[in-house]
Amino acid sequence: MASIAKTIVLITGANSGIGFELAAQLLQKGTYHVLVGSRSTQKGTAALKDLQSRDYPGTAELLPLDVTDDSTISEAASTVEKTHGKLDILVNNAAVALPPGTDREQLRLAFDTNATGPWVLTKTLLPLLQKSSGARIINISSGIGSIGRKLDTTSPFHKMSGVQYRASKTALNMISACQYVEYGDLGIKVSLYDPGFTVSNLSENNRAEKGARSAEKTVESLMEVVEGKRDAEAPAFLHNTGRAGAISAAFIKDITLQRDDARATHIISAVGTSSLEKGKAFVRDNIPSVPTPHIYASYNEVYQDASVEAVYIGTPHSLHKKNCLDAIAAGKHILCEKAFTINAREAEEVLAAASAKGVYVLEAMWTRFHPLVQDLRKALFTDKLIGDVRRTFCDFGQDHKLGSLGPESRLKNLNLGAGSLLTIGIYSLTWGLLTLDEHIGAKASRPEILADQNLVDGVDVATAIILRYPANGRQGILTSTSEFKNGYDFCRIEGTEGYVLLRGPYASSPSEFSVWRNQSAGSGAHTRGQQSGSVLEKKYVNFGLGLYREADAVALDIAAGRRENDIMPHEETMRVMRMMDEIRRQGGATFPQDGDAQTVNSSVD
Repeated sequence: MASIAKTIVLITGANSGIGFELAAQLLQKGTYHVLVGSRSTQKGTAALKDLQSRDYPGTAELLPLDVTDDSTISEAASTVEKTHGKLDILVNNAAVALPPGTDREQLRLAFDTNATGPWVLTKTLLPLLQKSSGARIINISSGIGSIGRKLDTTSPFHKMSGVQYRASKTALNMISACQYVEYGDLGIKVSLYDPGFTVSNLSENNRAEKGARSAEKTVESLMEVVEGKRDAEAPAFLHNTGRAGAISAAFIKDITLQRDDARATHIISAVGTSSLEKGKAFVRDNIPSVPTPHIYASYNEVYQDASVEAVYIGTPHSLHKKNCLDAIAAGKHILCEKAFTINAREAEEVLAAASAKGVYVLEAMWTRFHPLVQDLRKALFTDKLIGDVRRTFCDFGQDHKLGSLGPESRLKNLNLGAGSLLTIGIYSLTWGLLTLDEHIGAKASRPEILADQNLVDGVDVATAIILRYPANGRQGILTSTSEFKNGYDFCRIEGTEGYVLLRGPYASSPSEFSVWRNQSAGSGAHTRGQQSGSVLEKKYVNFGLGLYREADAVALDIAAGRRENDIMPHEETMRVMRMMDEIRRQGGATFPQDGDAQTVNSSVD
């Protein structure tokens, strides 16, 4: 019997390969109870016996389960409900590659096992997942199910045969996307994971002597998905490279997409990582086209490469200053991830160096380049669809599972700038600034700030900010937390004649907004709570994640001879950095790099 304190995990196809290794690594943690899903009772019993013989601190039990048989699915769900009352994590891992039979039979069984089965199983277990406070669904897919890679003549997957397996994984990818959208409002996290070419019983080719990666290595990165360490990347296709370079991987994939609306062409000339092995894995998994970029085991080698014109910096916050200064010294233009630096003092130093060298620098606050932002600001400040803006409420929360992370994690290590403010609170602050002030940069107002932070071991796990604009009385109430996931409606802007709702899976990735007018709008009266309905609804679909927009802006600015961007000018970067310094001063969060850098005024100049 499982301990009530343990996390209940069901892994299908857990009697061998990736499923078995995942069960083993979970049991080593001691905090999981694993349900070993197996179609074959004999093989499942043998796998369970093997796991139990290892004396791991975790617990496990056999759960007979054939994902192509609805009766066993129902029986499995009934067993889980009676024994545990809930399910915390479902890993849809069971798969077949080339089943026996005619073409029609092969295709039917591949789809039934790899796509239909996971869909039916998940729907059946949904009530049990909803009883968990941290439910998670992980679908094990494959990169060879990518339509884009199949059509890419430079891809190693272009000529690969096996339509049954490929097509079924393509279907699973879409099922995962639908689950992500449908279950997000239920608080259930959905991840799609590509283990890459791994040793397994899937086919005769999945062998170490043919270059397949060990299941142990693959599962090491899969464990990060299980533990929630890669939630920030969702809904992206998660690969087996682990967290190293996660945001950079997403950025690379975005800017190399074939887009009809592309405003610039981006060539990946060089990649810099901490080791050649990591660099090769990064290129293999994220840049499958040719020519292969130069791979360097240091960042400085990238800066010295004459073929490199601009550098994208996706390292932790505390490394941004050094990375930027080194790139500037080499005469490279820069797109640097947010938060731009640890504090305003470092940001000033970087921008001063860029000005002296005459190179371009842009903070990669990708949300500002989303077309929704421009349409929203037009609705608020030009068309005045809700009258005079009075208040903005914005929340960005992610459950980073901090308790499961080691002290070296960038989410807990103060030396790396850990904390909710610099990681996600910057988005809540940004929405406040964008919706309460029609100006940005040098022309923008300087609101008064009142802030509080919840600190655990010095790391802010929650930040609350009030912005007050004395000249017009506008207020912003902005929050962030790394302990809980916020809802789909993440921002509300109130005006004298109505309100606006902003929606999306994350505050960083908006997908729609709607404008609601009061019944009394236009009559000179205002009765709170009486709405006549939505007068404007706009929905947006990203091709990829949308990171390419900031990259296009860099290319266009450089081509035009500009050294900063109008949407995110240097003064706006400095304004945000100074505000976050003040928020931390009031809230108590400090970094080793601060010294006496934090401001002492509640009204930030």
